[in-house]
Amino acid sequence: ITRCPCAWLASPLPESLRLSSPGKAMLLALSSLATVSSQAAPPIPFEGLPGEFQRVVTQGRPGAAHTAVPGVVLTHTKGNSTLDSSTLLLDFEGSSSKPTRWEVDEASVPAWISVFPTSGVVPMGVDEGPLFTVGTSSMGVAERTEPYAAAVNVTLVSDAVGMTTIAVPILLIVAPATTVQHSMWGEARRRTDSIYDCVRPTSPPPPIELAVGAEHDVFFTACDSEGMRVSHMIPSEGLRVANELRHGGLVAQAGPQAFTVLVRDSASGAHDDMAVVYASDGRYKATVLAPLVGAHALLLLLDGALVDTRTII
Repeated sequence: ITRCPCAWLASPLPESLRLSSPGKAMLLALSSLATVSSQAAPPIPFEGLPGEFQRVVTQGRPGAAHTAVPGVVLTHTKGNSTLDSSTLLLDFEGSSSKPTRWEVDEASVPAWISVFPTSGVVPMGVDEGPLFTVGTSSMGVAERTEPYAAAVNVTLVSDAVGMTTIAVPILLIVAPATTVQHSMWGEARRRTDSIYDCVRPTSPPPPIELAVGAEHDVFFTACDSEGMRVSHMIPSEGLRVANELRHGGLVAQAGPQAFTVLVRDSASGAHDDMAVVYASDGRYKATVLAPLVGAHALLLLLDGALVDTRTII
């Protein structure tokens, strides 16, 4: 079996060969299964969040060697220069009599991760050696409610196992923080089915005309550091969990905690709080009420910092 401490794992690899993925990656991979067989492994279906993976059954020839291998769980919180990564290790019980060669099927690597290197050799006589490092992509990965999931196919050739193909489960949790710089009044612009860009108008939008005492619904959008619409309501539970995984300890809260909408009288400076409710997918609705005649500013704040302004007349 692998180093994953799960009693219910499938049949083991040959005694001379074991795989592991150290550190945090193992924390959420305890219930995930990959497949090993002498034939290429099929894509691995994933459902649910970490800890809710479905058991994988290989579709290879009868009698093919099957086992579980640890998956790699990565987090991508954006907003900083440190990208998450994890290295898969090849572990021998004893010295191999010949080198073990391995190669990643690059066609199985999705765009949202990087794999380096994609081939190599574990020298003869080495008890343990790194294969490849899986890292998060740095740009253009949108948050979504389900983790990104894939299986990277790796072929190993050695005197101990012959030619063996392994499908390594990869899970990416994208949990960015909402930012003051890109959040805005109005709706984000659709780029693809899963990506919405937060683009502020280049010129001031027309004022919102309100009768005294009349209510008006105004929408605003929460956006990440890349100017992409987020998919969570703040405070973000996903961001808190991602920080726990990355830093290896309990995190009480992470990221911004609350939006506030104020209507401020332009003459007196007096202001009133407006009701805010979460709509969906990083969208919020503010119910705006103009209490007095005259010009007012409609202020959007994130944890007290000014995000965006509209004018009410």
